[in-house]
Amino acid sequence: MIISIITILPLLLSGITIARPATIPAARRFRSGGPSSTYKNFTASDASASTKGTYTFTNWAGAFLDTTDVTGITGTFTVPTPSAPAGSDPDTSYCGCAWVGLDGISNFCPKGGLMQAGVNWCVENGVSSFVAWYEWWPAEAQQYWDDIDVSAGDSITVTIAATSKTGGTANLVNNSSGQRATFTWTDESPALCEVSAEWIVEDYSVGNELVAFADYGSVTFTGNSALVGGATADDLTSAYLADMVSQSDSSDVISASSLKVISRRGRFDATWIGDRWIENWADRAM
Repeated sequence: MIISIITILPLLLSGITIARPATIPAARRFRSGGPSSTYKNFTASDASASTKGTYTFTNWAGAFLDTTDVTGITGTFTVPTPSAPAGSDPDTSYCGCAWVGLDGISNFCPKGGLMQAGVNWCVENGVSSFVAWYEWWPAEAQQYWDDIDVSAGDSITVTIAATSKTGGTANLVNNSSGQRATFTWTDESPALCEVSAEWIVEDYSVGNELVAFADYGSVTFTGNSALVGGATADDLTSAYLADMVSQSDSSDVISASSLKVISRRGRFDATWIGDRWIENWADRAM
């Protein structure tokens, strides 16, 4: 399974510094335990060489910025069609989610909050379900928007904006249906650190265990940007990649991430590029 981040070049921003993590980062929302992976091994050797490093998490795949004074993030993705892995139990619900958020790397913000929003997907006995949600973690569990309907193939744009370290807004738009929803946080605790921004596919946890992870094919984040030091950063070539690996075998890559760079020069058909990108990776998907 593939998650790809598309960024636009060239864009040079003065006063914005993207630092290399001093230590190997750890993903937020992880709990000890969880099911062993049932996915086959494949190599992530084709992950983008233009990034400064690829890290492995047992619950995340995607990209993140390690910086300072980051107060906003946006990204657009298409909701995938989930499927149960080979040999799955028909009575088990296999799930996953895609989201964007702030301060999701735990050792960058060890005692702080995580502000995020996205879409969950699940499949059980061939029946799929989807839900849009927002969350200030660990102060609350996922909260669901009742006025947003989500289906496979829908284009979703999520924008997170911190108005302070204890408040902000989550906006989610279903571009396919025109539905949109907003939630505003105030006086939340723990406070944000405003030091990282993330575009993530996650094997989320319920209680102290990861849910059984669904096959999802591929997810591509487009239209990505972050607000860093008051300036919009949409050149993500300094972002770090995260691959999801099995808890029992770190060489078993469950979901690999890549960075696709598109030049600003000339004209291009964004739909064609998106289709070509997915097609080129089709033989690597599970």
